[in-house]
Amino acid sequence: MKRKEMIEKYKETLAGISKANPFPDNGNHPDLGVAIDMLIYEYQVRAGERERTDTYGGIPEDFDWVGFGIDYQTMISKEVE
Repeated sequence: MKRKEMIEKYKETLAGISKANPFPDNGNHPDLGVAIDMLIYEYQVRAGERERTDTYGGIPEDFDWVGFGIDYQTMISKEVE
């Protein structure tokens, strides 16, 4: 799965993340490309791949972290190829 495909697949969740996390300096909301980075960050923290330095809201309580993890691993393996 490519990054663009992930953005499309998780578009609804990413829109919620964008809405919940306006930039502090100007109040604008991040685009979906930035929102996918936020979601990836939250996944990496949950997976123990990095330490938390920030927290991003807007992710549904029932978000499928396992399914996202599979998609994320597929995406990064394609980037390495």
